[in-house]
Amino acid sequence: MLSDFDRVFDVRKLAPGVHVITEVDFVHAYLVEGRDWAVLIDSGLGYGDIRAVVEGLTPNPVIVVNTHAHPDHAGGNSLFENIAVHPAEAGRLGQGSSADLIRAYFEAYPGEAEHYPPVMSSGQFEVRPSQATHLLSHGEAIDLGGGRVLEVLHTPGHSRGSICLLDEANRLLFTGDTVYAGTLWAQLDESDLGQYAETARSLSAIGWEVNLVFPGHGETPQDGGLLLEMGAAFERLLDGEGLYEHACWQGQTAYDVNLGRVSVRVREDFHYPCAGGAGKDTKDT
Repeated sequence: MLSDFDRVFDVRKLAPGVHVITEVDFVHAYLVEGRDWAVLIDSGLGYGDIRAVVEGLTPNPVIVVNTHAHPDHAGGNSLFENIAVHPAEAGRLGQGSSADLIRAYFEAYPGEAEHYPPVMSSGQFEVRPSQATHLLSHGEAIDLGGGRVLEVLHTPGHSRGSICLLDEANRLLFTGDTVYAGTLWAQLDESDLGQYAETARSLSAIGWEVNLVFPGHGETPQDGGLLLEMGAAFERLLDGEGLYEHACWQGQTAYDVNLGRVSVRVREDFHYPCAGGAGKDTKDT
């Protein structure tokens, strides 16, 4: 259990000009530096002062780029002046997040509860609202100077406005919750499994061009082969394959479909689009 504020963040340098800032051993933010600017990809939960950490790492002006607006990725936004996000996520930033929603996120990871500050699961912690100062579009280039450019890829599925950021010159991809090794969440109200499958196909197509993948959760970095495995996992899912395990989200039944290094959490009423209607019932396997 965390009792010391200094243990909120773990900071590591992962590649030239790239630091990971991990908050309460749960969620990753990434500081990416160019010659003139730095981008903070996501801002964590907002429990600790991530701005102080960032200012200790770079003298450059910083813009926050949210991969999406979920509270574990935008919780520290209110500490910064410049915030960029996809238009489909902007409204949610302004709402902040209630203590009940924060608690639900942590209850979804009961095996890691020992790492969380008590306030996170007590129903007393809330994420402050923030406001986007720039709306991102697919294909937009964020030029940090010195040859470092991040390309915005709109990758909906987990949420409507989820994005990834591609550093093509250095063969790096920052993925938020769109891709990580583990169970990808497609069961949320704003999730869209069909869009997620399309995203998986598009990212799989660049898998051979990416050396390192920097996800929002879990082990980081991952190899570019994770993108190929994600594409294959969604193809298998839509073909009715995979091992179902019972899961739960905010008191409702869901299923985790185990497909190897990548699994997918789906709603109880999930149907196989490629199987025509209800498809196979494999939930008891």
